[in-house]
Amino acid sequence: MIQLPQSKMDAGRAKLMQAFEAARPALQLGGVAATDPRFARVAVAAGVRVLEPNHTAITCARAKQGMTSMREAYIHKHELEFDVVLEVVSTIRRVTPEHVFIICGAPGTFDEIAPQFEEWNARKLLEVGADGLFVEKSEYGEVERLVRIAHKAGLLVQAGFQLQPVGEGTAVIPIERPSEARQAARRLRDMGIDIVGMRFSGIFKSLEAGAIAPEELDCLSGLVSEAPEMNVVYAGVNTSNLRAIAETGVRMIGVASAVDDLVYKALTETIGQLQG
Repeated sequence: MIQLPQSKMDAGRAKLMQAFEAARPALQLGGVAATDPRFARVAVAAGVRVLEPNHTAITCARAKQGMTSMREAYIHKHELEFDVVLEVVSTIRRVTPEHVFIICGAPGTFDEIAPQFEEWNARKLLEVGADGLFVEKSEYGEVERLVRIAHKAGLLVQAGFQLQPVGEGTAVIPIERPSEARQAARRLRDMGIDIVGMRFSGIFKSLEAGAIAPEELDCLSGLVSEAPEMNVVYAGVNTSNLRAIAETGVRMIGVASAVDDLVYKALTETIGQLQG
């Protein structure tokens, strides 16, 4: 039976609420665990309920242009064929239970100018099993356009903001000071964002990321206050700073590179042991 967009979104929200009840904070896992079905099965068996395959991680997995890191893949992510994203999402959906929420990024939903993400893209993602769309845009107008497209298809939307580093730009909505966090979260929520997010400045630092700056924790507290039901923080989260982040009351944390690097480390150590 074909689900109407509203019923599909209601089902997605129910999955997220179950994830939030099962773990505090819940884990939104990207990287190899969200793009390789073998790791996805293990992650779900370990309790993960939210997987985030996105075109950066998929581009890295396909070694486009000979790249070897997520940082390199981010530069070329817009070159990935949309059909490859559909293939990955479809595969992850087949090997995971229905209660797992799949939120994906695709060419056009991040900071790329071209290609543009359109209604047919959203419908195709829904057809292969996606529950949500991961958006990283630095302009409210483009975020709002993607919200309309996603909701029309039946996909929930995650988008967020970041405390702008001095002299640098951001791929998400920029704010200049922690006091602006609540306003940014409110504006995103009011335009229909289902999962209001915040990106830390430690993107791609993975295991190297240390303590989170106090001003970024202040921003996160503002997010939690303004969007208490569905919120997420990501980039630079790892086991060393998780406790301080969790104490803000955030509902979900997004992790990719930190887990990837642990997988690579375990593989290297095991091979060393096998080779004697």
